Amino acid sequence: MRAVDWGTASMSVYVYAFLERQLADGWELASPVGIDCDYGAAIVPLNIAPPSWGSFNFRHYYEISGERGLPTDMSEVLQAYIATHWQQLNRPSWMSLAEVQRHYDQDTNGRYAHLDAATLMASGGAAADQLRVVFWAD
Repeated sequence: MRAVDWGTASMSVYVYAFLERQLADGWELASPVGIDCDYGAAIVPLNIAPPSWGSFNFRHYYEISGERGLPTDMSEVLQAYIATHWQQLNRPSWMSLAEVQRHYDQDTNGRYAHLDAATLMASGGAAADQLRVVFWAD
C-alpha cells in the first residue's frame, strides 16, 4: 500500500458510501435513492456511510480496502451521480460486503465503527460477495 498523508488526528471528514449489486451483465445501484436538498432537490443515491465514520474510521477502511480507487465497472447511476455532482473525489475506494463482514468479525475489541453488513446484505438482495460498497471522503 502507498503511504497517505492524513494530516492531524483531529481532521474532520464527511464520508460518502453507496451499495452496488452485481448482476449477470454488470453492476447496479442497490442503495436507495431520494430527494436531497443539498443537490438542489435532485433525486440522488442516498449515502449509507455510518455517521460515526470520521477521519479515524475512514482512514482505516481506506487502507484495508487496498486503496483501489473507483471500480472500472461501476453502475451507471453512480457514475452519473459522480459526473453531475462532483468535480473530484477524495480517496475513493471500494470493498465487497464479504470483505466488510470479515473485517467486522476480526474487530473483536470493537475499535472501529462499521457498516452494518447484515442489514446491507438484506437490503441489497444478494450474497455478500455480490455486493460492494463504493466510498470516498469529502
